Amino acid sequence: MSYSSPIQRNRLVDSIRVCIRSILVYALSVAPSAFAQSTINYADGDVDTTGYSTSAPNNPLTLSVATGSATQSGNLTGSGSVIKAGVGALTLNGTNDYLGGTTLGAGTLRIESDSIGVGTLQINGGSLGTTADGTITSLSNNVTVTSDFSMDVIGVSGALEIFGVVDLGAASTRTITLTSTGLACFGGAVSGQGLTFLASGPSAQVSFCGDGNNTFSGPLRVGSGVVLELDKNPDFLAVAGNAVIDAGGTVATILSDQFSASSDIEVNGTLLGLFGGNNTIASLTGSGSIIADNGFIASQTLSVASGNFSGTISETLNAQQIIVKRGNGTLTLSGNNSYTGGTLVSGGTLRAQHQNAFGAGNVTVASGAAVVVEAGVDRQLGNGTLTLETDGLAAYRKDFSTSENLNHFNAITSNGTKVTEAQILYGTASANRATEAAFDNAPSSSATNDAWRISDVLSFSGLGGEIFAIQMSYTQSAYDTAALNGLYTSELELRLSWLNGGKWTSLGAGPFVAGAWEAQYTALGTFGVDAASNAVWVVTNHNSEFAVVPEPSPFALLSIGLIALCYQIRRQT
Repeated sequence: MSYSSPIQRNRLVDSIRVCIRSILVYALSVAPSAFAQSTINYADGDVDTTGYSTSAPNNPLTLSVATGSATQSGNLTGSGSVIKAGVGALTLNGTNDYLGGTTLGAGTLRIESDSIGVGTLQINGGSLGTTADGTITSLSNNVTVTSDFSMDVIGVSGALEIFGVVDLGAASTRTITLTSTGLACFGGAVSGQGLTFLASGPSAQVSFCGDGNNTFSGPLRVGSGVVLELDKNPDFLAVAGNAVIDAGGTVATILSDQFSASSDIEVNGTLLGLFGGNNTIASLTGSGSIIADNGFIASQTLSVASGNFSGTISETLNAQQIIVKRGNGTLTLSGNNSYTGGTLVSGGTLRAQHQNAFGAGNVTVASGAAVVVEAGVDRQLGNGTLTLETDGLAAYRKDFSTSENLNHFNAITSNGTKVTEAQILYGTASANRATEAAFDNAPSSSATNDAWRISDVLSFSGLGGEIFAIQMSYTQSAYDTAALNGLYTSELELRLSWLNGGKWTSLGAGPFVAGAWEAQYTALGTFGVDAASNAVWVVTNHNSEFAVVPEPSPFALLSIGLIALCYQIRRQT
């Protein structure tokens, strides 16, 4: 076909141009991504309001900031994924609904609650942060971590909450560095192995919260300047493995049962109990501080099976810290402790290497358990008492070094039917000694005059012939009952006796003192009754079973004999 005139040729060209323009307009209207870029490069300070699709052929859509910072405020849509590239910072603040997930490859990615679409957030490094001071950003996306990274949550009142599942990957330890003062909250389940939180500044906040059950095997390490809050809802676990709190680091338990009962916890910083927080762990070590800090709930309990803790245990406000020694192991406390909630030794052995190791509260030792106070330690309990289950199986042990004063064997108390206190008042160890004591409701073998006994039985051993003064108490009600039955007429007839050949026999040979023991009473055999304090004492060198038993007056013996004679005559008739 040929066109003879220029006018015809020009009309044809114009028609072709109109057709091509129409095709392009239509194509762009129905498939803009086919003509979009798969990589968007931003300069420092850029604010891009253009919307982009992540669908093919732009999948993945790479957003690259080589230096400085930029903002993508236009919406990101489509079925594909987004990659953050470059060492610069990119803020996503559009309402994005792309479906293929997000990869943080390098640099800083600042996000808002609806800005990373749907799908998994994969972190290959870099920094994940919020967009403004005080902003609270919540993510439901699952997170996969392939490399160490940082979190930059701006402002003390700011928060970045991740409620999806976080997979720390195959690394033996994954480190998250917190670069600002805002709160990074992990509300979903965290899986993997070890996890370390570090602070690049003087302070940082992080939290395990929500309903996710953490399964990462540990160890968990909390670095200096980091405050980790354990705030998992009931029946969900925050720490499944072992944990180390560095000096300057803090772990605050907000609710109870945040640790696994098999967790070994090393506290060189601070373990802070807030608003209750009863927790059970396997072992406790370190040299830091355990502080009950609670103005709402009166007491909180830390239950430990074993360990060696040289740090301090204390309280603030209205809190009371209770320590429970559980299980068959040994827990050693050697700090200058001031907690007042008391100590329960339900199993195994609790050792004291400091006079205030058990704080200022009561200590209770259950059947089969033991308390050991090491050599050189003069145990103090303030106004508290150390009470032994009265079945012969709860033990109190006091070790002595050569020349140590035996009065470091401080008062112990029975919880039997005849509540009894026993202590050593005087003496010096002539060699290294390991004494042991227990209370029972009855002697180990029968005693013909056991019906006269008005105290529980103290079993004492471990000295090697040293002369010492020992004191035991009795209750006024036990004395009054025995006196009413005619066993004796005066408290001055009471004696500290030992089990000798099937009979309770007085240890005292004289002189007798009607009153309290004093420092001048050191001669072997000196004994006394301190009726004002309901106590008897004696200077002896025996290891034996001891009890408070009267030495009846002649009138009482005559009365007992007459009763026995009348009973025999009655039987014969």
